[in-house]
Amino acid sequence: TNSDLYLSHSFSPALVSTGSAVSADYVITNTTRDTATSIQFSHDLGAIDCVDTNGACPSNAPGWVPTNLPLSDVCGVGSSLSEENPGVITLSGASINSSESCSFSVTTQLPGTESEGVYTSTISDLSGSGLSGGESQAALRIQTGVEVSFEFDGSPSKIGAGTPNNLIVTLSNASAALSATEVSGTINLPAGFPSGSVVAPASGSCGPGSSFGTTADFSGNVVALRFTDATLNANDSCSL
Repeated sequence: TNSDLYLSHSFSPALVSTGSAVSADYVITNTTRDTATSIQFSHDLGAIDCVDTNGACPSNAPGWVPTNLPLSDVCGVGSSLSEENPGVITLSGASINSSESCSFSVTTQLPGTESEGVYTSTISDLSGSGLSGGESQAALRIQTGVEVSFEFDGSPSKIGAGTPNNLIVTLSNASAALSATEVSGTINLPAGFPSGSVVAPASGSCGPGSSFGTTADFSGNVVALRFTDATLNANDSCSL
């Protein structure tokens, strides 16, 4: 059925590690020829279901709460965003002119005790004065972050000036259940690092499509190593 009011919501970023801050972003559109008033909805963060269980994910993420409420006049004069109950974002008293939209965001905080998985959010109680509202769905992927470590290969443990040696960089996926894809980052080398002949690993060294490069300063000294689009299976690592 057609709705008078349309709501879309999303999470930013859409992929986070446990315990992260997440922005919940909302857009409401009035499709009618008249001003829509008394617009309201509620969004229960604690009831958001985890659908990618991998055998360990509970049904929701209790303790996920908004951190910047209340907010006033977010969608018309007199409208408000509040936390009526723990973890429940509530919009009330909103108004939107004909064929216009209203957007706003709420800063939220994951508790740090949630399990990894893909969490799906549904808002189905959007309404206005005499108006019907559509349903909105969004997804948030939560997983343990990728760790980076590096060391010299230790053969020999001490080297003289100008002697070649290998710097081993290891990317580790600490997640017990989820793969890590499109892993990208930069490793800054220590000041004064003897980097005149640093050679980056070959493309594809950490999964198909992965690539590596170096960043040099104005004098041509390599000051950083870059990696892009690496892929790591659960509990897997890649040494370069």
